[in-house]
Amino acid sequence: MTTLSPTFSLPSPQKGSVLVVALILLLVLTLLGLGSMRQSAMQEKMVRNSRDRQLAMMAAEAALLAGERHVSSSHPTFTDQCNNGFCTQGCPSKPRWSDVSLDVWNQAGRHQTDSIDLRGTVSRPKYIIEDLCEYATKSWLDANPGASDLPQRAYRITALGSGGTTEAQVMLQSIYVVTRVVDPTCTPCNPATLAANTPLPGLPLYYLAAR
Repeated sequence: MTTLSPTFSLPSPQKGSVLVVALILLLVLTLLGLGSMRQSAMQEKMVRNSRDRQLAMMAAEAALLAGERHVSSSHPTFTDQCNNGFCTQGCPSKPRWSDVSLDVWNQAGRHQTDSIDLRGTVSRPKYIIEDLCEYATKSWLDANPGASDLPQRAYRITALGSGGTTEAQVMLQSIYVVTRVVDPTCTPCNPATLAANTPLPGLPLYYLAAR
């Protein structure tokens, strides 16, 4: 009679290594997926911020045009307190649009609100207008030496627009010149006294002669 001896087979070490490799691949794929999600979220945020800024820019431009239309048709009453958003130049120590004591953007009676309602913006754009007194081009002054009654009136219009959030804001300025037949009295500022009253970057500060 033949006696059979029991045989035992040991597990192959290669089967354990397959599991380890599979876990490593799974970890790598998970990290790649998380990175892709973060990148998509960042791109979405960048697109949203760009859209908010574009909306704010459009709103500010609309308010700037509204201010220009306002002074092209009439000369409103200007005060040192910027009543209704109409400010005298007045040689302030701080720019009207950034003077905390005036707070023109948050005080309802110290700015104008444009009627335009852009979809997606959190609020309607606002603007203020400063009376910069009489104005003439250099060629006109050269042709009329010594003239005291200048042919035009200049205004500085500052507009503030908001986008889809209150953090997305754009402020624009323009110097708008209008021909006036009769100019009300106005006291201009000497630029030497306006060290703190500089306009926004890239915008000129005009010295305008008084009547």
